Amino acid sequence: MPYSVTYDSENCFILTTLWGAIDQSIVDDSRFDVARLAKQHNCFAVIADLREATSAVSTMEIYKLPQTTSAQISAAGMPIRRFKRALVVAQDLLDDPVFFETVSQNHGQNVRIFHTLEEAKKWLSVA
Repeated sequence: MPYSVTYDSENCFILTTLWGAIDQSIVDDSRFDVARLAKQHNCFAVIADLREATSAVSTMEIYKLPQTTSAQISAAGMPIRRFKRALVVAQDLLDDPVFFETVSQNHGQNVRIFHTLEEAKKWLSVA
C-alpha cells in the first residue's frame, strides 16, 4: 500500500502520507480511510503529505477530484465543507497541486498547498 492514514489525537488532525506513483485508485482508497477516521474521531483537519509521491493522475482526473471527493465524503454521511485540508508538496512540484487547489476552492472546498509540514500544521492551527 503506497500510503498511510493516521489520526494524531494530540493535535486533532488526520495525516495521510503518500509515496511513489499515485493513481486514481490510490486517491480513492486513501480518501475512504480519511473519511472513516474523520467520522470516527469527529476530526475534519487533514494533512496530505505528498512530498514523496509522483502523480499518475491526469489533468482531467485532477479537475474532477473535488467532485469525486465531495461525493465520497457525502456518501460517508459528512459534508465536505466541514473539512480543512492541507497538501504538502515538494518545492519543485507546482503545476498540478496549484491547479488542484484552485479547482477545489472553486468548488467551495477549504484546501491549501504548502511545502512544509510545519506550515500546514500552522494553517490548520494544530502546530
